[in-house]
Amino acid sequence: MERFYHGFCNKTIWPLFHYFQSLTHYVEENWQEYRNVNRIFGEAVVNALKPDDMVWVHDYHFMLLPKLIREKFPEMPIGFFLHIPFPSYEVFRLVPRAWREEIIEGLLGASLVGFHTHDYTREFLTSTLRTCGYEHQLGILALRDRVVKVDTFPMGVDFERFAKAAQLPETEARVAELRNQCLGQKVIFPVDRLDYTKGLVNRLRGYDLFLKKNPRWHGKVVFIISVAPSRVAAESYQSMKLELEQTVGRIAGAYGNVHWTR
Repeated sequence: MERFYHGFCNKTIWPLFHYFQSLTHYVEENWQEYRNVNRIFGEAVVNALKPDDMVWVHDYHFMLLPKLIREKFPEMPIGFFLHIPFPSYEVFRLVPRAWREEIIEGLLGASLVGFHTHDYTREFLTSTLRTCGYEHQLGILALRDRVVKVDTFPMGVDFERFAKAAQLPETEARVAELRNQCLGQKVIFPVDRLDYTKGLVNRLRGYDLFLKKNPRWHGKVVFIISVAPSRVAAESYQSMKLELEQTVGRIAGAYGNVHWTR
């Protein structure tokens, strides 16, 4: 867990693929554990498969898995979808060459590789060409023994789920409570995971600057920041949580009063 999930997945791939190069760590032991865990999952999947099955592999934790399955089932339909950005080649090339070659080859074990946006798809195809030398024609890669399709599949929001949640009695009661507390004030209310990719500290700094430059809004606006814990074992997340708490305290201390402390 420490070397695979907290290590390679969340200290190498996650920050780098989100363009946080300064937070990215390159540790050989973590990479070897990533390979090992993918192998373990590959063996488990292969043992469970039947020849006419179809496989769908999800996300950056298992980018080596499609190839491992392909080696045992050459004709099997295999899909892979990446739930995070795929970075530009200029960023992806920061991964040691042997690692990034194995990652690209691992993904190309799939029959179909999917991304959220056209930009991510384009960056992957560019990285594939410059890392492994495979050219594409309209998203089709002709490998030595088969064809791989790379495409974009935007994901929507489960509207019905959120619409129903907004109408629940407990939701309406909480909304009424907040409106009563913030009566007569403008409300800023973001909801996010505790993650440095969300720009939480930057928003607070922006709010701080707004209050500093607009004294007439003191007492007339409330910033309610709702943050769900995420990757609590990672040092970068612990330090960000501390920075968030300190920034909130500093803003409240600088501008708050008995009647207005948010």
